[in-house]
Amino acid sequence: MGDAVSPSRSLGRLSWFMAVAICAASACGGGGSSGGTGGAGTSGAAGAAGAGNSGTAGTGAAGASGSGGTGGTTASSGPWVLGYWAVWQLAQYPIDRIAWNKMTHAALSFVGARAPAATSLQSPFATLDASNATANLGGLAGIVRFASSARAGGCHPLISLGGGGAGVGFAAAASAANRTQFVADIVAAASEWGYDGVDLDWEDSVNTSDFQALVTALRASAPPGFLITVPIGAVNNNLGIDAGTRQLWSAAHPLVDQLNVMTYTGSGNYPGWAVWFMDPLAGAGSDHPFDVTSSMAAWAALGIPKSKLGVGIGFYGRAVSAPVTAPLQQYGSATVYGNDTELSYGNIRRYFEGKGGAVTHWDSTAMTTWLSWPTEFHPGWTDQFPGDQGPATQFLTYEDPATVAAKGAWLKQNGYGGVIIWTINEGTLYPYGADGYANPLLDATSAAFR
Repeated sequence: MGDAVSPSRSLGRLSWFMAVAICAASACGGGGSSGGTGGAGTSGAAGAAGAGNSGTAGTGAAGASGSGGTGGTTASSGPWVLGYWAVWQLAQYPIDRIAWNKMTHAALSFVGARAPAATSLQSPFATLDASNATANLGGLAGIVRFASSARAGGCHPLISLGGGGAGVGFAAAASAANRTQFVADIVAAASEWGYDGVDLDWEDSVNTSDFQALVTALRASAPPGFLITVPIGAVNNNLGIDAGTRQLWSAAHPLVDQLNVMTYTGSGNYPGWAVWFMDPLAGAGSDHPFDVTSSMAAWAALGIPKSKLGVGIGFYGRAVSAPVTAPLQQYGSATVYGNDTELSYGNIRRYFEGKGGAVTHWDSTAMTTWLSWPTEFHPGWTDQFPGDQGPATQFLTYEDPATVAAKGAWLKQNGYGGVIIWTINEGTLYPYGADGYANPLLDATSAAFR
């Protein structure tokens, strides 16, 4: 999803994206999409641990539009909306301002995974490194407060473990030597802190055998109703899903509740790629080999019920400098800027839309909004980021209410399970005016998918 440890204005999200996606999504080489596991879905079957949204309770009993399995409980009806809340973006969206009723699930991002280490007040479990979360939230009380606030708002709280760039620690924790302790710590932490389950965000340094063993052990040890969700990678149509990942998810998908595809990480300046949109619904081609429709179909083709698969919505954008002015051009000497804290939807609303001669476009195939400028544009955001000129921009791809509405309609028509948001903090209009914590993109996502 993002960096496990990020400062308030981190470039880590972009660096992770470029490093992983060039390998996992490039037309010119590299491995397949990152791995994860699946399980009983929103409209799928109930497992021994509890009923799915539209399923029937019982061991492996079939739901309305899914297949049997051993999963947790997903209490809300209709598609799920799982929002990731980044602890380093606390100021953008404080806990007491979160619109919990716009989501079904909310994930605290992140708690790290590690080989067993000395415990402390900040990290009381040997294989869980909570120090970044506690540093941002003022101690363990902040972690507990997030969960209790979510539940009071009718939303399932989840602990998101790992994050982009945190795979080495995750691999150590999930290894055969440490797995039993790791599973025990996950279950104990969720109970002690008041969470309904865990989001396993293991994106790099993935050992697929250990991941499957981890999910199997966690499902066996967790109490009834314990939720397990996993974000997985977008799919490059020129490469498909690699053999190890196919094996993993084909075998393990009955064990978790949601498999959420990070479709907002599906394009970029990779070898052989033309300029393309951040999260297009359709329109993939040989030199832009990604769209939501084909990526989701590739995962469903593994035998994973559509009702267990979710799409991704990124509450940020990607800016491209001159000479790029439109999709399907060549990048040439252009630079790409994708800092998802600075280039948040709220900042795009304030600093880019309607500024500097911006022209708004709608692509009726990709079903997405994009902006262009007649000459290279720099946002005037020195009021928020003093001394920072901002990215040179002549093409901007991002999600807005129209693109979100299109994805919501498509998802419902095609029977997929729900949506994830990276990150809900970035949808706010922070820090300006009395409505600085208004979250119009979260409102739009809730309306489109609920």
